[in-house]
Amino acid sequence: RLVLDYLSLENFFCEVRSDVLTYLMGIFLKHHTFDHVPNMLRKYALSKTENGSVESCILCKLVLQFDNIEYTEFLNKLLSKPSFNPESANMVRLLLGATKASQKHRFETSKFGFRILCTAVDSLRISQFESGKVANSVSELLLEIMKHKDVVTIKERDIARLLSQIACSLDSIGKLSSNECKSEFFSLSCALVTSLVQRFPKQLCVCVATMTITLQKFFQFILMRVGPEEETSPIKAGRDLARLCEMLVAHRDVFKKHINGIILEFVDALGDNLEPTRKKAVAPSVYFLLEMVSEHEVNHLNSLLDPTGRAVFQSFYDGFKKRHIYKGT
Repeated sequence: RLVLDYLSLENFFCEVRSDVLTYLMGIFLKHHTFDHVPNMLRKYALSKTENGSVESCILCKLVLQFDNIEYTEFLNKLLSKPSFNPESANMVRLLLGATKASQKHRFETSKFGFRILCTAVDSLRISQFESGKVANSVSELLLEIMKHKDVVTIKERDIARLLSQIACSLDSIGKLSSNECKSEFFSLSCALVTSLVQRFPKQLCVCVATMTITLQKFFQFILMRVGPEEETSPIKAGRDLARLCEMLVAHRDVFKKHINGIILEFVDALGDNLEPTRKKAVAPSVYFLLEMVSEHEVNHLNSLLDPTGRAVFQSFYDGFKKRHIYKGT
């Protein structure tokens, strides 16, 4: 009764702190049926889709109890802006998982699948010059979208667009001052592209050129980063990249003629006294690329190198043949 009296106060929602309201929402959802939740609280849930200040998991539980019209209105507001903020991206991610688990509002969510995907990809582009936090939350959302083929249909053009945005973001994410943020975004981006290789191999093979450029950006991110950082950072990034390159070995016939440029950049870096830590981080990924090429591509590589470069490459290639044994994905 006391809680209901508070909710009826004029300008309550303008004055109360969001964490207090989150607590009140939790009380209603834990101890009462949805019929007991006041209309004012429902309206508040709709109003907060713009800035996402309410705890997302509590709001998600409330929204799932909406009828179809209210749920559709909520999604319309959530997707009304051209990009996601961290809270709204997290909200959509939770809704996708919840609708899969409960089967509730699955059809309504599927009608918004294309808008969700487009907004997420655009957010990754816009976030280049804003905050790594936005990029990371959107990357997590895109990883969740990959798991819901029946809700969000992903076509070749969507994959090409997504790969292009990841490549652009990797170029600009280096402007951020936080090394931790850079590494987290790199890891999520690798996981995202790896998920594309696993779940959409046929569509990805249509986007070979875009995929090659994105892969090149991954290598450049590790090879060319400058400034103080933890020694474990390039090693961890190297593991993520090696996992992606290992997945591509199964598609060697598609990619083998497109990866020579990446190997050449690595050889140039070796010739310029690449730091041992970075060489150790990138070497496993380059091994998987060499696993993909045939003798013809190796001869082509040698023809593009000067005498010094050929000596550097031959030394590395001999080490590859001695040490690397591909065991499959």
